[in-house]
Amino acid sequence: MSIQPKSPTMSPEEVATILRSIGVHTSATRIREGISQGKYPFGIVIQFATPIYEIYRKDFEAWALEKFYVSENELYSAVS
Repeated sequence: MSIQPKSPTMSPEEVATILRSIGVHTSATRIREGISQGKYPFGIVIQFATPIYEIYRKDFEAWALEKFYVSENELYSAVS
């Protein structure tokens, strides 16, 4: 998977990959469900025939850095 740290948005797959790299047991499906249920504050779902997930990198990073006590470098180093 190619990760582009400068992109302002992320995919559920990218979020799951980053979280797994720091030891969180998760999946893209779980990320989608968490966003849909309002459990994750870093993204939204837009309801179409196929839902579209917008995950905002800045919000994800702020959330992850607070929840997991890792540096921004650690957040991306394992998946670069």
